[in-house]
Amino acid sequence: MIRCSHALLGVLLLLASCKSTPKKEATPPAKEADPDADIEISADELEPMETFLSQTRRVVVAQLVRVEMTPQFFESRMGFTRDLRYVSRKQWDLPDGSRVIEFTNINDGQVTNQDGDLLPRIYFGTGLEVRAIHTLRVYLRRPKDRMRPLYLDIVAKNGSGDAKLWVAGRLETEQPTIRVRSELLWSKEKERYVHKAFLG
Repeated sequence: MIRCSHALLGVLLLLASCKSTPKKEATPPAKEADPDADIEISADELEPMETFLSQTRRVVVAQLVRVEMTPQFFESRMGFTRDLRYVSRKQWDLPDGSRVIEFTNINDGQVTNQDGDLLPRIYFGTGLEVRAIHTLRVYLRRPKDRMRPLYLDIVAKNGSGDAKLWVAGRLETEQPTIRVRSELLWSKEKERYVHKAFLG
């Protein structure tokens, strides 16, 4: 009888310990960031990008120029000049929702010693400017990466010879490809967006 009581007591204690320990629930999988959700970026975080765009007084000149950017922030700051006699413009949409604007030089009378003011060109205020001897193509991409919500990426190439980077009317560099980047990246260490830029 005593043995049964001890055995019964052991079973009851075991059941009590099982009930008192909550069952650990499986951790739900992390949700992917919604690219269409609003991204909060402060004015302080945007200021370095604004400064780079307006104070980088450089002119990039190449035969072919490809510009990729987020329409947010950059499109409203981008201007272009186009004389219908010298530059044609086409625009179309891509299946992923991106917009493409293409400027093509149609000035047959300008073979050598080309007038830069008659070339296809875009500019950002009084700062960065891009000119193409043949074709300038701009891709306006919807931001899909919350870690990199805003960016501008310029690739200027020459089929023969070197692309050129001018500053204050002085030739700064010549090379087959010139790259310009300006982007806002999320910093885990600083817990904020930081601006990164590359020119050259």
